[in-house]
Amino acid sequence: MTGLPEVVARNVRDLRVKRGWSQRQLAERLDQLGGKWSRVAVTALESQGKRGRDVLDLATLCWALQVDLNELLAGEDNIDLPSGETVPLERVRGAMLGPEIGAEPRNTEIVGSPLPMIYFDQEEETRIARKLDLDADQLSDATMAVFGRSGFLRVRDAQAGVDEDTPPRRAQALRGHATRRLLAEIEQAFEAEGREQVLKRGEQLGSAAATRFFASIGASFEPPKKRDR
Repeated sequence: MTGLPEVVARNVRDLRVKRGWSQRQLAERLDQLGGKWSRVAVTALESQGKRGRDVLDLATLCWALQVDLNELLAGEDNIDLPSGETVPLERVRGAMLGPEIGAEPRNTEIVGSPLPMIYFDQEEETRIARKLDLDADQLSDATMAVFGRSGFLRVRDAQAGVDEDTPPRRAQALRGHATRRLLAEIEQAFEAEGREQVLKRGEQLGSAAATRFFASIGASFEPPKKRDR
């Protein structure tokens, strides 16, 4: 038997590790969304189940990790309720399941493909971003503007058709081809619209998506301060 905070703690830790993020990196992403998160707060969440107990914390964790509540509450546990009753975690997920994160996409081929839960270290995103003289956050903005979704590596794997069962060498080849195609499309958008306009549009789309997501669960969202380009 377990409580809901323990489920959140376990899944936050697993999702963070899959992404290759340190606790400090996750804390920085959470702090940008509000709530005064720190590395110590993330450590307390993952080890003791502290925080992640109210709707706003859950929404912030979902947005920072780019998952919905279904993934944040993954598992087959039985949950102890304060009343003393025990219910399957599946019932809790059904009651709390939130909407899909992200704007309506322009490229239906990408959206129609599964987005496998293979996560992605920040170093790879940074390395790819440098090919366009961008940082990782700017690459995410450009991805949102051109493809209607945040997360270049998620979009790349969806277009490449890579999942957990793809042999490593084949996955590497498919990802390489998809990366080149996607970067070429971003470059074309830069040439057609202007780099700054594309990045600004992507940033606005990302903030709008976050605002809709938080509003859907009755919380407010204040976009992070604009970054220097």
